[in-house]
Amino acid sequence: MDGERRAGHLFAAFSVLLWSTTFVSTKILQTTFSSLEILFIRFCIGYLVLTMMHPRPARFAGARKEFDFALAGLLGIMLYYLCENIALEHTGAANVSVLVSTAPFFITLVYKIFRWNETRITRRFLIGFAVTFSGLVLTCRPADGGFSINPLGDGIALAAAMVWAFYSFVIDRVNAGGGNIIANTRRTFLYGILFMIPLMAFDGFSVTLDEVMRPVNLFNLVFLGVGTSALCFASWSGAMKRLGPLVSGCYIYIIPAVTTFFSFIILGEAITPASLAGTALVILGLFVSNR
Repeated sequence: MDGERRAGHLFAAFSVLLWSTTFVSTKILQTTFSSLEILFIRFCIGYLVLTMMHPRPARFAGARKEFDFALAGLLGIMLYYLCENIALEHTGAANVSVLVSTAPFFITLVYKIFRWNETRITRRFLIGFAVTFSGLVLTCRPADGGFSINPLGDGIALAAAMVWAFYSFVIDRVNAGGGNIIANTRRTFLYGILFMIPLMAFDGFSVTLDEVMRPVNLFNLVFLGVGTSALCFASWSGAMKRLGPLVSGCYIYIIPAVTTFFSFIILGEAITPASLAGTALVILGLFVSNR
C-alpha cells in the first residue's frame, strides 16, 4: 500500500471514530438546546477553526464549482445533520447510528444512477443488503421483546443516510476540481451556515451565554465544533480524495458498534442481546455488500 492510500485509510478511520460519538454529545446537548441551535453553534465554531487553519480568503471558483460548494453545504452540513439531530429527539443514539450507517448502500445506488457505466450492483451487494436489513430490525427491537420501530425517529435517521449519499457524490466532484482541502471544507461550511439562517427565523434562536458556558455544554459544543466538524470533515475529504467515496464509505461500518458502546457508558441506553446481534448483522451485511 502506498503512502497516499495509507494516509487515506488513517483519515477515514479518524473521522468515523470521532463521528461515532457525535450522537452521544448531541443527545446530551438536546436537554438545553434545540437541534437547529446545536447545529448552528457547532458549525460556526468549525468554520472559525478552519479559518484559523487556512486564513487565506477563498476566491470565486466559477459558477459550477460554487454551485457544488453550495449543494454540498445544503446536503452534508445542513440537511444531513438536521435530520440526524431531529432523529435523536425521537429515538435512541444507538438506533440512529445504526440507521445512518446504511449510507454505503445509498452511496452505491447514487453512483449507479449517475455513473451507471462505472458502478455495478452485484449479487454480493444484494445479499449484504438483506443481511443488514435483518440487523436493522433486530437493532430497533425494544427491550420488552416487541417490534415497534419508531416511524418518525428511525425514518428521519434513514433519510439522513440517503442525504449523505448525495453529499458524497457532490463532494467527490468538488475534490476532483482541485483546491486546498481545508479551504474547500470551509466553503461548504459557509454555505451550510447560510442555509440554516432562514430556518432560524422560523424556529427561533434563544441561546444564552450562561447556557453555553455550563461546563458540560461548553465541552460538548467545542468537541462537536472542533473535533467532529472542522477536523473530521477536512479529514474525510482527504480520505475521499485518496480512496474514493465507495472505499472510504466502508469505514462507516464501525460507527454503530462504537456508538452503542458510548451510549451504554455515558447515556445508560440498554444493550440487549437482540441489539448486539442486530449491530453485528448490520456490520457484516455492509462489509459483504461493499467488499
